[in-house]
Amino acid sequence: SDLDGDGIIDGIDENPLSDTRSRVVVGEWDSGVMNVVDAKGRTVNDLIAVLERKVVDHGRFVEDVVKLAKILENEGLITNKDAAALKDTAARSDMGKKK
Repeated sequence: SDLDGDGIIDGIDENPLSDTRSRVVVGEWDSGVMNVVDAKGRTVNDLIAVLERKVVDHGRFVEDVVKLAKILENEGLITNKDAAALKDTAARSDMGKKK
């Protein structure tokens, strides 16, 4: 079965309850980037959520999103333009900023 409908069978899906919104959201911001699924059943939103949960400060969060975007681009899951959009959206977000 495929509980989250991401196309990866639950037995091999590392995240059987993926965030399957159509576009990647960073904090409260829609990046405009399609929320694709990797071979392990993780959506880009799932991977961003991991970074959001362990955020230390805003600068580090943006750096981590840039690293993730480069990996996704190298894997052919997103384009260079998408990677730039994720970086811009992470920079615009409030993730890790002191309130």
